[in-house]
Amino acid sequence: MHYCLRIPEIRSAVFWQLAPDSSGIEGWIPPDVRRDLAALARTCKAFSDGALDVLWSRQTTLVPFMKCLPPDAWEAFEDEVVSADPAEGIEAITVGSVRLTRPIEHEEWRRPLAYAFRVRNLLIDFKDRVPVSQLLGYFPPGSDTKIPFPRIMSLTWAVHTMSLLDIRLFLSPSSYLRELRLRPLAFGRTSLAWDLEALSRLAVEFQELRILDIFVFSEGMDYALYQKINSTLVTHVDQVKQLRVGLLDLPSFQHLTRLPSLHNLEVHSSVVPLDIVGWFPPTRTTISRTLPAASLRRLSLDGLDLPYFLATQLLESATGWALADLDIANWRAEPRENMKRLHSAISTRIQAETLQSLRVGHVESDSEGYEIDEGELIERYAIDSDTLSLLFCFPNLETVALTAPAGFALNTRTVQELTTAWTKLTKLSLTSSSYGDCHRPTVRGRVLMAFAQNCRALQTLDIALDMRGTPPVALSRRSFSAQTTLARIAFGPAPISQPREIARYLAYLFPNLNHNTGISVSEDWDELYGDYDETSRDTPDDFDEEECEWFWAWQEVPSG
Repeated sequence: MHYCLRIPEIRSAVFWQLAPDSSGIEGWIPPDVRRDLAALARTCKAFSDGALDVLWSRQTTLVPFMKCLPPDAWEAFEDEVVSADPAEGIEAITVGSVRLTRPIEHEEWRRPLAYAFRVRNLLIDFKDRVPVSQLLGYFPPGSDTKIPFPRIMSLTWAVHTMSLLDIRLFLSPSSYLRELRLRPLAFGRTSLAWDLEALSRLAVEFQELRILDIFVFSEGMDYALYQKINSTLVTHVDQVKQLRVGLLDLPSFQHLTRLPSLHNLEVHSSVVPLDIVGWFPPTRTTISRTLPAASLRRLSLDGLDLPYFLATQLLESATGWALADLDIANWRAEPRENMKRLHSAISTRIQAETLQSLRVGHVESDSEGYEIDEGELIERYAIDSDTLSLLFCFPNLETVALTAPAGFALNTRTVQELTTAWTKLTKLSLTSSSYGDCHRPTVRGRVLMAFAQNCRALQTLDIALDMRGTPPVALSRRSFSAQTTLARIAFGPAPISQPREIARYLAYLFPNLNHNTGISVSEDWDELYGDYDETSRDTPDDFDEEECEWFWAWQEVPSG
């Protein structure tokens, strides 16, 4: 054997190279990699420990642990469990698992515990329902007996068919656990009774966590209970750095934002009733002058039906947010006045120098309850210049992605001011979420000159412009220096004339823009007019002859 392979650090690097981190929540190791590591472990004594460390480091079930017991002590069986998937609802499924068939002697635990000592990442899933219940009989929580997995650093609890209190099997004051993911906890979809006092005692065990991810599926449950569960589970996370949790009560949210350790806070929710206790009706009493912790750099408020007045109140619960990244999204189409209040809260509550990434917008929903009259859509739901310009106070923005139900009703002056306010942009997206008709752009394509001159780092641009009457290259400034970083531009549902002139104009402003793959228009147009046959007698109900002409004119731009 080469002398280098006798160095433990080199051997460890070789073994870990075979099993790089997976992108999945549990970081599982593929079967073929497991076979390679097992073969290495059997090759020679020098390789055994290192290969086994990697092989056992990430486990997606308790089944291998149970199978380390004597063969007569366990059996494989098909377990029927109830799934409460958010998309599918309640469903009975059958999973393969193992169970103990006789009492286990103390000495028989020696082998499985030796392998369990190597586990760092552990996923507990449906198939572990019976093993967990049986192991609790041998390793009761709170006893002096050591826990079976004393060195796990990351635990994902992805089963709701057991009490969350059973997670104590993997917790102890001396454990290495730093990352905990609870997903999904379907409190309302099972008959299990939840003791909030017991959950509060359990939450004490979370004090040393650095990452905590809690997803409670709230459909079918009392929403006040949902709020209490989320708030209870985060009571003692005083050292957490990353936290993802459902909608909390206001005191809990304020407590979290003051934690000096917290860097990343994501508050998500599904359907939020408007009479939720502590949040409605909005009052000025929620506005606070208290500073949040300077360590909090990212805040995400994301929900299927999270109204913007809640997002506004969350921001107004403190002042002087030192955020670098703010992300707010929901599926609720809200009128311009609500968006204006939200933009105002963003501009007055967040420190102007710190914000680098801003994503605010409405995500399209197919729900029938969201149908809006097209005339009302454009009149009340398009973001105007006054609303957008409230955000021009952030000079260090690099990424801006704003989405509105009816797009943006901007004037040329506002777009020009945008280019001087956000000179550090690398990505800008001002789009419609395609509920129906959106505001037809009035800003002409000549404003692209301002982007080229002022936004020198811009790489991606998505904005609706009127590309009719764009000035020819010959009329552009002679002293102009081309912008060379823009690689992609999308114009939305944009009117156009003289496509060849447009092509030359774009090439002059942005010479590195790929005209074949980097230029696009409305996806809705592509679906509606891309396969349109003039000889066909079947004309779509929302067919627009002028739009169809514009769509095909855009197809000529790449060849221009």
